[in-house]
Amino acid sequence: NKILRRYFKKEWKLMQAHLEAFITAKEQEDLHEFRVQAKKLKALLILTDQSASSVPLIHFLKPVRKIFRLGGTLRNAYVSDKLTGHNLCKDNVLVDFCSLVKKRQRSIRRSYNVIKKKLRRVGGKSVREFYESQLRRIARDLSSQPSAMQLHDCRKWIKVLLYNYQVAHDDLAFSLNTAYLDQLQEEIGDWHDRCLAGEIIPEFSASSAGNFYERAVYSADKEHVLS
Repeated sequence: NKILRRYFKKEWKLMQAHLEAFITAKEQEDLHEFRVQAKKLKALLILTDQSASSVPLIHFLKPVRKIFRLGGTLRNAYVSDKLTGHNLCKDNVLVDFCSLVKKRQRSIRRSYNVIKKKLRRVGGKSVREFYESQLRRIARDLSSQPSAMQLHDCRKWIKVLLYNYQVAHDDLAFSLNTAYLDQLQEEIGDWHDRCLAGEIIPEFSASSAGNFYERAVYSADKEHVLS
């Protein structure tokens, strides 16, 4: 529990630092890093909630998630501007975002305190079952000509597995090929960004999506992986 809380505290402080930096300097990279940190925290709570017996901790992340969603609108405009050369990033979205951050500061501090107090280590069996079920589901979706929405969902869950690997790997009966998983989620992300920019592009068909499960998992202990 002490290690888990220390990890949570570190990631939360990084999220806050990038959010404050963006509000001050309006640098797009800080907005991106804020959203990455928010995703890491959400991923951690998704994992720890696997053995939750009361209100899921992710419920207390609501103030951050509202800022995250509006930040996504702003981020998508930045990405589209970069890819198309257009000026789609409207000033009113930026003003709304900064205003929302200011309004939510007290709620964000309260969320941090509640989550830190209630955070508990999830059992090893639950961790293994979670990773195995998600890997199998991603493999199934990628093998069935997924839609753009399904691809986006696959990328989201790949990131959840990667973000949590630092705190979960000791409980797993197998190792993840993190380089492969990161490469695949980047390919899906680039394809998705081009779609958002309105480019006419073919359906996603990266060769790296084939045989997903076999390429994502490697270990001398493969025979112990849940079937």
